[in-house]
Parts: sequence; C-alpha cells; structure tokens
Amino acid sequence: MNSSSVESTKRVEGWLIDLYPSQPGEMTLWIKRKEGGCVRLVDRWNLKVYVAGRECDLKKLIPVLAASKSVAGYRFEQKYVRLQDPEKSTVLEVEVPDRRRLSRFARKILRIGGYAKYQLFNVDIPSAQLYLYEKELFPLARIEAQQTGERVKWELKNSVGDEDYDLPPFTALKLEVEVEGRGKLPSLRDPIGRIALKSGEETFVIDRGTEAEKLLGLVEHIRRLSCLSLFLLFAGEKSGRDIEGLPQSG
Repeated sequence: MNSSSVESTKRVEGWLIDLYPSQPGEMTLWIKRKEGGCVRLVDRWNLKVYVAGRECDLKKLIPVLAASKSVAGYRFEQKYVRLQDPEKSTVLEVEVPDRRRLSRFARKILRIGGYAKYQLFNVDIPSAQLYLYEKELFPLARIEAQQTGERVKWELKNSVGDEDYDLPPFTALKLEVEVEGRGKLPSLRDPIGRIALKSGEETFVIDRGTEAEKLLGLVEHIRRLSCLSLFLLFAGEKSGRDIEGLPQSG
C-alpha cells in the first residue's frame, strides 16, 4: 500500500476508513486525506473490560490482577451495571493490551468467583468497536487527528446523528475469479485459471503464470491503485473458492 505515517505532532484531516488492533497495546488506523492518499496512524491503547460484584469481593481480585501478565493496569470506577439501576456501582476497570489473552483471563476471573460472584463486561465486543465507543468516533467519520508521540488525539468534524455524510471519493472494483475445473463441479483443489479486476469500463486480467504468481499480480495491481479508497466486490459465482492473501484493507 502506498501510504505515509504521520510525523510526531503533525495534524492530518480526512476520513476514518479502517482500524484494527496490530501489536498488543496498539490500534492501527487509516485516514483518507482530503488532498488524496492514505495515512496510517498508530495509537497506544489498551482495551478495557469491567468486573462487577460486591466491593469486598472485587478487592480480593487485586492481588490476582497485580500478578497477571494479561493485565496492564486496573482501577476502581463508578458505572451503571444494569439499565434499571438507580445509581452507579463500584466496578473494576481492567486494561488488557493483548486480546488473545482476554478469553483465558475472563475464564480465570469467573472461576475464582465460583461463576457466581463476578460479572464481566466488554469481553465479547471487538477491539475496534470498543475503540470507536471510547473515542466517540464512527466508521467514515470526518476527523482531524494529531499524532503526538505514541498517542493520537481526535477532533470530530461531523456527527454520528447526521443523516447525510460527507464521504470520501471511493472507487468500486469488481473481482472475478475463474478456476481451471477438472471435473463437472468446482473443487477446492482446482487451481485459479483467470482473475479479472473491473473498474468502470476498464478490466485488468491476470491469466498467466502459476496460481501464486496470479495472486501476487493481483495484490501488486491493487497496491498500485491504493492512492484511491477502494471497495472490492467479489463475484464469487464463478470461483467456487475464497481468495486469500489480499493486502490489509485501508
């Protein structure tokens, strides 16, 4: 992907078109700039889960959290646990840098409480979604971002309540894949015979080389178009199989 990273303390304005957790404790974000091209930002961020229960039982978890390799930090917070609660309750906010450790950590807490003392929240919500909630952002938001060291500061230029969004210019690509069928029905073992990538009236065809070379040719062609914001539309009825190895969206 042809892109650039933002220098420290430099501002960038555009649209938030993609985000995903990369390294533990990091969220990678792609911004489509007003003047064209995409910028990659990396924000130092840990997902937060909450543990509810009686305050005396929550305090018993402190030694467990302090010794856990899955936990980057914790503190007591006041939150509404249930919609019908008239007032906030004391809960534990726990920062977990690596989502891969989250399921095991959650099972450990529930097991310590005998599956009755503790309730856990945010465990099953995707990290990118939690990030958007916390930062009060949304997909395709018009933003101004400032990278300062390992942190990103956000300024929202529109509202999630807007009915008409100011969208970036997108280019739609239609991807068609045909296999070299060796039988009456397509098989997962059939090699790829032809790849066609259509944009408007133009069609880019890859029909030479090995299957690996065809896929690499597709990836390289998409990279050459990466100055645009792309939507890939898969015409799967001809393929009978999924395509793996495409570059990360953004």
